[in-house]
Amino acid sequence: MSELIKFSSIGQFRNIVKDICEYEGPRLPTLVFHGTVKVHGTNASIVINSDETQYAQSRNNVLSTSTDNSGFSAWHQQKQALFAEYAAKIKVHENLSEQETIIVYGEWAGKGIQSGVAVSELDKFFYIFGVKVFNGEDHYWVKDVPSFVNATDICDANSIWKKSIEIDFNDPGKIQNDLIALTNLIEAECPVGKRFGVSGVGEGIVWEFIDSRGKKISFKVKGAKHSISKVKKLASIDPERIESISKFVEYAVTENRLNQGFSEICHNEADRALLGPFIRWVSNDILKEENDTLVANGLTMRDVGSALSKKARNWFFDKEFI
Repeated sequence: MSELIKFSSIGQFRNIVKDICEYEGPRLPTLVFHGTVKVHGTNASIVINSDETQYAQSRNNVLSTSTDNSGFSAWHQQKQALFAEYAAKIKVHENLSEQETIIVYGEWAGKGIQSGVAVSELDKFFYIFGVKVFNGEDHYWVKDVPSFVNATDICDANSIWKKSIEIDFNDPGKIQNDLIALTNLIEAECPVGKRFGVSGVGEGIVWEFIDSRGKKISFKVKGAKHSISKVKKLASIDPERIESISKFVEYAVTENRLNQGFSEICHNEADRALLGPFIRWVSNDILKEENDTLVANGLTMRDVGSALSKKARNWFFDKEFI
């Protein structure tokens, strides 16, 4: 039986700052993070079991050709031999036995999946950004992931654009301007689109640090055009200050967040049967991404729930008439 091995969501810079300040003790670490382009598509992954069987996943579901996500499972059916070769390459790279399961995580992007970015003009492709190894209850992220070769519709993040920054968590504010400047460069000209001959907007950058045990710390910085909340400053180290419930709804229930939920839950079709799951997705995403902002402003989801649900519901109804 195929089991969903879910990709954990990526937080924001302020979330990482808060977590490290809480758990690392009085003298905080200085860590080197590596950044790659965040591609605007839909989360996807390939699971290669120890018995060499394979299956495809979206963020929330095991996929098949009958329950697909933008054609990813159907595409994977034609690529299994390539992923078997790649798994063998990972096993050599990591000196693995024959007991491990390998998960190749990435973004499925291209025409018809998202819009408003350079990669949405490309034919569909799989953009690999991470590989995880499982052996029973043990698991770890692979450092220095080997490149994927011999495929025009598969690429890996490290081979296209990669930057390194050093973050001193005793004074994380010092790195903000660098994070903002690099994000603005990506937003102005997407390196992934440019690599394949399309000039246009990029979404942002994902920064990650993987320690010697394979534990990963990561955060994302999106450009202003793709931020799912109306932040005053990119890569903030503190939650936004909000004046009222209506201001919070304006801040959090953005066009970008609604479009993301509409894509993930409704597959860009205004099916009234999916209205409830869509509103729940919006609420859960706001709670996940903005809980610290709620706390900092003395608000709870109970306070804002009715207003954000109303805005999401009205937005959905407007989609029915487009």
